[in-house]
Amino acid sequence: MSDLLEIGEKQKSFLTIVCHAPIRLLRLQYERIEDILVKELKIVEDELNDELHQLESIRDTTDLLRRHEQHFQNATFHPTIESHFQHLHTYANDIKQKDTSNDQIEKKTTNLTSYWMNMQNKIDTVKRKLLTIPKKWQEYDEKFQLVETWMTNTDRLMADTRSTEVPFDQYKTIATKFKSAVQQIEQISRDVNSLKTILNELIEERATDDPTRYRQRLDQLLTRYKQLLPQIEEQSERCSIIIPSKMIHENALALISTINAALNAPLHFRDLNDVRSTVQGQRKVVEYINGFHQQVNELLARGTELIRNTMTPKYVQQDMQQVQMIFNDRLQTAQDLSAKLKRILEIWEQFDSNKRRYQQLIDRLNNDLTQLISNRNAITSFQREIDGCKNLRHSYEELCPILDDCTKLLQIVSNNLLPYENVQLLKSEHDGMHDQLMNSLKIIDDYLTDLINDNDKWTNFNTELKRLETLFHEIETMFDTNMFGERPLEDKQNILERIREELGEHLHALSILQSDSQNLDLLQSKPKDLKHAITRLNQLRTLAETTSAKVHREEEVVAECRTHVQLCTRYLSQIQPWIEQAEHYLAKRIDNFGAADLSEAKQLFDKHKEFMEEKRRYLPIYNHLIAEEQEIHDQFDLKLSIKNCQTRWLDIVKKSDDLITKYEKQYSSWLLFESELNSFRDQTLKDLEQRARNLFSNDMNKIFDINKMTSVLNELKILDDDIRHQTANYNRLHKQLVELRQYSSTEGQRSIHEEQISIETKWNQLNRQVSEKLRETERLFESRKAFHNRFEIFERSVRDIAEQIESNGQIQTASYIMTLKRLQQTQKQLQTVQPLLVTVGHELADLEAAGLPRTELQTIHNTFESHRQRLHTYNDIVQKRVDLLKRFEEHSKRCEEIRTKLNHINDELNNNHIIKVNEFDIIRASFDRITVDLRVIQSESSLLDKLMEESNTTINDSTTNRSVFFTVDSRSIQNMLDSIENKLGQRRTQAQELNQAVEDFTQARTSLLLRINALTTNLRSARLNGSNIQDIEDLMVLIKPLQIVMEMKLYPLCEILLRNANIIQADNIELLKNE
Repeated sequence: MSDLLEIGEKQKSFLTIVCHAPIRLLRLQYERIEDILVKELKIVEDELNDELHQLESIRDTTDLLRRHEQHFQNATFHPTIESHFQHLHTYANDIKQKDTSNDQIEKKTTNLTSYWMNMQNKIDTVKRKLLTIPKKWQEYDEKFQLVETWMTNTDRLMADTRSTEVPFDQYKTIATKFKSAVQQIEQISRDVNSLKTILNELIEERATDDPTRYRQRLDQLLTRYKQLLPQIEEQSERCSIIIPSKMIHENALALISTINAALNAPLHFRDLNDVRSTVQGQRKVVEYINGFHQQVNELLARGTELIRNTMTPKYVQQDMQQVQMIFNDRLQTAQDLSAKLKRILEIWEQFDSNKRRYQQLIDRLNNDLTQLISNRNAITSFQREIDGCKNLRHSYEELCPILDDCTKLLQIVSNNLLPYENVQLLKSEHDGMHDQLMNSLKIIDDYLTDLINDNDKWTNFNTELKRLETLFHEIETMFDTNMFGERPLEDKQNILERIREELGEHLHALSILQSDSQNLDLLQSKPKDLKHAITRLNQLRTLAETTSAKVHREEEVVAECRTHVQLCTRYLSQIQPWIEQAEHYLAKRIDNFGAADLSEAKQLFDKHKEFMEEKRRYLPIYNHLIAEEQEIHDQFDLKLSIKNCQTRWLDIVKKSDDLITKYEKQYSSWLLFESELNSFRDQTLKDLEQRARNLFSNDMNKIFDINKMTSVLNELKILDDDIRHQTANYNRLHKQLVELRQYSSTEGQRSIHEEQISIETKWNQLNRQVSEKLRETERLFESRKAFHNRFEIFERSVRDIAEQIESNGQIQTASYIMTLKRLQQTQKQLQTVQPLLVTVGHELADLEAAGLPRTELQTIHNTFESHRQRLHTYNDIVQKRVDLLKRFEEHSKRCEEIRTKLNHINDELNNNHIIKVNEFDIIRASFDRITVDLRVIQSESSLLDKLMEESNTTINDSTTNRSVFFTVDSRSIQNMLDSIENKLGQRRTQAQELNQAVEDFTQARTSLLLRINALTTNLRSARLNGSNIQDIEDLMVLIKPLQIVMEMKLYPLCEILLRNANIIQADNIELLKNE
């Protein structure tokens, strides 16, 4: 047992010596590791250069990328190099601890570490090129092929469009395809520009070994593209001409065929109804042809506009001329025929109307003629019969113009208007009417001659009889008391002498008339009152006898009544001239009452005062005449004259008294009117008009300032109130004008009416203009005010949205859900602002159209445009922020899941220092699944960072108040993943090496224990057998080599254990730092 303890102590001493080897051994180990790293890194550099060289000559980098990943992205490359570097740093630190004065080792270590970092960057660069350059080559080839294909198709389509012989529909299809190709110019232009950029990037990254060839090929494509652009433009312009030209040609052919299909109405008719039907049919033909007028004008307008271009085909002008010529010819022919048919219808209708009117008149006149002839033996009045007969003959003669019109109409239709059969028919009807009229005229002429002869005889008899009756009745009437007694004495005597002479002549004429009455029985037409005329003749003879007796009796009465007449006659001769003059004056004043103006009213008033003075001078003469009139009894004429003079005098007194009152009122009315008129017209109305003109000079449509409009509106309201206050003065003036009319002459009323119309017109015009201006100003003020209110609401909404967007620019992770809701509300608010934006824009356009100066609207227009652009920007920002926050939650959950899984793997690696190889495989599978999820997160992270940058947003961590960068966050996860992956690889390598060392150690221990057990057994046996010290020493000599062999076998195992312990310690430190 003591031997075993001694062996254990020696083993522990050996391990201590090995673990603290001399510095020379450390240098040897350092140089070995350094040589290994230099060789490995040189190989890496050569392989990377070879990959870059191959990348210049090949396009498909799949195999190259796969080899690169197998070599540099496998589970052993990075861990192996990192392991070598860790050993190198360990040896360098040990050497530095042993020899602090040696700086060469630290410099080598630093250079080698820099070399390795450069190789890592180069590895990443080569991998990036292997990933991106094929995509760029693919994009370059696709865009190059797209541009080349587009140019080929465009060349072919341009060649097809140059062929103008194809049908219109086919050419239209080709032109549509060409237009679609032309619409792709912008996209093709962007592709051409991007081709330059992509090729420059590929050449800069040395993605090809022959850049000249690619540049020449691209230059050829660009040259062809630049040559194609003007051709496309020219051909587009030509297509824009050819398509309308072909359309005009097709429309012209269709229009010509349609117009030619219209046929005129035939000239075959039997009666007036046929003519009417033909006229209506031809009118429809004219309307049908004229219905193409708009189409022809549109076709000509389009053709005229089109032929201004020099590329327009010649057949367009030919089609225009042909369409216009055919349309005008057909329309003119149809209109001429329609006019001709209308003329025929008019003539035929006139002829038919004349015929019907003639027949109606001739039938009525024949009935009247028959009735007239049947009354010839009972004639009431010859003159009435003669007049009736003459009227009847005149009526017959009035039928002649109808026949003349018919004759003219026949003459007109004979000139190639109607066929021969229709003309002959009309002529036969005309001849029958003419013969009938001539027969009726002959009958009435004979009857009229008889009536005239009989009327002369009967009229002479009745005239003489009536004359004598009148004369005898006049003489009889003169002796009536009421009539003859009222005459003057001289007249009575003269009348009696004249009656005596006339009475003898009348008696002689009566005897002649008695002899003529015996010839009345020989008349052709017997008067109805013939017997009554004989009776009257007998009564007249009796009256003549009675009248002779009365004349003799009245001659005896005339010598009386001459005494009192002379005095009354003298008074009458004095006062009657003045009465006549007064009546004339009063009649003139009453008939022409009224004055033209104030001066005339004063003049009339003064003149009437003079007339009243004359009346007072003639009053004594009037009183004497009334006193003498009481003494006259028989002179009724004189009494009547005096009574008449009295009545006229009283009338003059009454009228003169009335006039003096009227003239006083007239003068006072004119005086009041002049003062009221001058006050209202020259002061009030003039001041109001001047104020209105001053206000109307402001064009309210060109005022945009609310304050200025408010000032003008207040002034208009003040003016309107003043006008309303002056309405009482206006009404008083109007009432004065109405009252003044009864005191005005015609000329005065005309001048008053003109003045009233002038003032009323000005006043109503002023009221209307002020009211309209006030309403218009109030409407404009309300409109401007509403616009300003809407614009203020619009600005306030924009400011609110801007404040909300600015307040949500920094988003805390703890409250991002509330931020998302606020952003959605902001988005709804943006949508509600859009109608207000459109309304304000339309109102601005209406204000500009209304004539507002641009300087007035420039500021608000600029503000509106600025707000509109800001709203567009805010809409994009809010939309991107909403998208960002919607993606943020899912992204955070994924990252948290990956971190949880990685921490679980890391904890498992840290807690379990002894992990089997099969457990490493399970962890590796889980690790690969996490790597796939991480790739999704990385793509999502770049999108989120882009959204955050474009939306001007920062997301801050609520716990640390640091800005969240999703790419950095995913990169930290990637670093954590890479660290765990390296650790997993190292631990797996360590586990493999440890398993191998444990297996070797177990075998060596087993063999050593066997040998020790054998030696111990031999030693015990030797002691039991009494062996001496020499024998034991000989045995120790045998054991010593065995001990050396065991120490040599234990050295590598101790080195592995020591290295694994250092690696585990370094990993734990790194994990602590990461945590």
